[in-house]
Amino acid sequence: MSNIVSWEEAELQKINEFLEPHDWAAKGPVRLIYHTDFLHGGRLYTPYQNIPTRRVDVRKRTLIDGEPLSEVDFSANQLRLQLAVLFQLNAGDDPYGEIATIACIQDIQTIKTFMVIAMGADSRAKAAGACWKKGINKTQFDAITEATWRRWPRLELFTGWTHQGQNLEGQILKKVLLQGADAGIVCLPVHDAVAVQRRHVDWAVEAMTNAWAEIAYGLRPKVKVE
Repeated sequence: MSNIVSWEEAELQKINEFLEPHDWAAKGPVRLIYHTDFLHGGRLYTPYQNIPTRRVDVRKRTLIDGEPLSEVDFSANQLRLQLAVLFQLNAGDDPYGEIATIACIQDIQTIKTFMVIAMGADSRAKAAGACWKKGINKTQFDAITEATWRRWPRLELFTGWTHQGQNLEGQILKKVLLQGADAGIVCLPVHDAVAVQRRHVDWAVEAMTNAWAEIAYGLRPKVKVE
């Protein structure tokens, strides 16, 4: 554990030393935070990601070094990562849409909410309770569960896999930030995305795709730009 901490501290120091002279909204250091230990959690955090995005997407209207920015985001990342890393399976172009079709549920946001909860909960009962609080009733919960396993029978739900997935996300984004430091490109972590100046979007898409593929047996993610 001490060797891992030393190695990660050096990488975070390199990232923050590069970022220090640059300017962006809610500027602060990039930190790597684990849920319990180095096998659980491991997401990158910086105050920029806490800028409001709901009613008005303030965050995406801010600037990096005075230039407009875009956020480059992995799509359905926890599901894609698990299928790729554990089973070497490609999730396809629209995994949430496929589940919605099988479950006969039209609202994609309901599928997304279910998946976030189901992959983070450590039991089916806890997931059902959390979904109920989000407006997903038992009939919908059961339908989405069965649709998911019908489409991907090996997918692990209700095992608390999110912490492992977040660890992988953190390592992927850290690699991108390190490459950005080497290339002179400011990258800010936003959960499973990065913010970059718009003129560097193509670079970010390629860097994120390659970093993801390195841990996913050559399979490739779906990346979107906002």
